[in-house]
Amino acid sequence: MPIRTLLLLITVAALPAGDAPAPAAVPAPATLDAATVKRAEAAADQYLGASVKPDPVAAELLLQTEVLLLEARTYLDLKQPLKAGDKYLDATKKLAEIPSEQRGPLGLRFRKANASLLDLSKTLLAEPAFNLGKPAPTPQ
Repeated sequence: MPIRTLLLLITVAALPAGDAPAPAAVPAPATLDAATVKRAEAAADQYLGASVKPDPVAAELLLQTEVLLLEARTYLDLKQPLKAGDKYLDATKKLAEIPSEQRGPLGLRFRKANASLLDLSKTLLAEPAFNLGKPAPTPQ
């Protein structure tokens, strides 16, 4: 269970009940739909964002990563996969420079950049320019 969801559940459970009568027990759903999960994550991100601000250096590194990813996509659109690959490598290095304790406060932006990086890597692997063919047989 992600920490944001856990924090959200703990926060809701800690709210005072007041003088309202206890609600009837309703069985919890077995699974949550995607919309509910998104709303819970957004609320948790907002809650965490209010209490923990990301480091400006980490935010700048993330911004540079996002720009490099956009440049890589642009090079792919221009049918220049090798330049896109260079930008992909630069973006990977920038994203790795963000300290692990700063990744949580960056929240949704960091997760989107990470997902975009993964998607770009899959796209680049499908490019014929990166197909090196079969390896040469090893001498025995």
